[in-house]
Amino acid sequence: MNGLKRWTVRHSGLLLLWVSFPVGALSALGLSVGDRIQTTGGVIVYQMPGAGKLGTQATGSLGVAMSGPQIATLSGVIYLWWNISFDLGSSGWVQQDFLTSIVPSAPVLASPGALTVPGPGVTTLTPTFSWNADRGATNYIIYVVDLTIGGYTIYYNDSLGNVTSFSLPGGYLTVGHSYYWILKAQDSVGISDSSNPLYFQVQTPPPPVPALISPGTVTSPGPTITTLTPTLTWSASSGATGYGMYVYDFAGHAYIYSNDSVGNVTSFALPSGTLAASRSYAWQMRASSAAGFSGYSSYLFFQTPAVPPTLVFRLSATNIILSWPTNASAFTLESASSLSAASWTAVSLGSSVVGTSYVITNDLSGVSKLFRLKK
Repeated sequence: MNGLKRWTVRHSGLLLLWVSFPVGALSALGLSVGDRIQTTGGVIVYQMPGAGKLGTQATGSLGVAMSGPQIATLSGVIYLWWNISFDLGSSGWVQQDFLTSIVPSAPVLASPGALTVPGPGVTTLTPTFSWNADRGATNYIIYVVDLTIGGYTIYYNDSLGNVTSFSLPGGYLTVGHSYYWILKAQDSVGISDSSNPLYFQVQTPPPPVPALISPGTVTSPGPTITTLTPTLTWSASSGATGYGMYVYDFAGHAYIYSNDSVGNVTSFALPSGTLAASRSYAWQMRASSAAGFSGYSSYLFFQTPAVPPTLVFRLSATNIILSWPTNASAFTLESASSLSAASWTAVSLGSSVVGTSYVITNDLSGVSKLFRLKK
């Protein structure tokens, strides 16, 4: 340790004594909060500056300066202290004498890409690059290189800031080209080595989301259709070579039809048995090509018709007694003299309710009639 210096001054009959600290001990030596730090010797780590021993760190230990400097005395000597968050082991306050700022380590990249050529495909011209935070870094520098045109750097930015992701602006990437990107970290001391490159390709994007036409509306519950085997139609999606169709049943809270490959068509009749009567449904589509699937379309909502009521009859002498369920109140009883009759007429005889059925008696003496329920 540096020795203490002592000065004495006499003034007005008084002996004044100053005790100094080691020469140069309070010089900041270029350290700053946030710097990447390395120990230059073995150090003791304290809970507070100069007090409360927590542990030790060996020469070459790495960390980040979290706060400081603070002035505190240890064994009668005044030092500058820094609060260091070490990568491993005890973290706490350490004397500045054994610390130095260093450049950050090379960043570790996350996505997009792989370590080997040609790398995975991306389907956007504005990908978001992401990486792991580099301890002590206050800025990052990115390079994007086009391998297809001979390794030319098509994008460079030396002021990304202290972030861990960056979205490339439009206008730099080209469909069908191969690329790699690298990153460097920076702090107040300097710039790190380059990261390992990640390689990727730009592929043709998937087709756009198809637009649904019918049946249904964009609001629930939608209209009631007239069949249980409706034909679903949609607009062609540019570049699509196929479509996926998905029908959701609200009563069962499940998809009752899911088909990723209904073909390169713009209409499709749902198979018999897919839908049930008196239910609410929603359907959606997505388009596909060699580049993959588009996103899902919005839903169209529709309802299926109710099951037609059963008209029951029995004969009693010259009368026919007709009955049908009371839950079919929207239906009207009609009669005609033959199937080829020009018109059917409503049966005007009054009906009565017996249990859960409407019942009506009609005199058939000397005539022939047909009856039906119509909504």
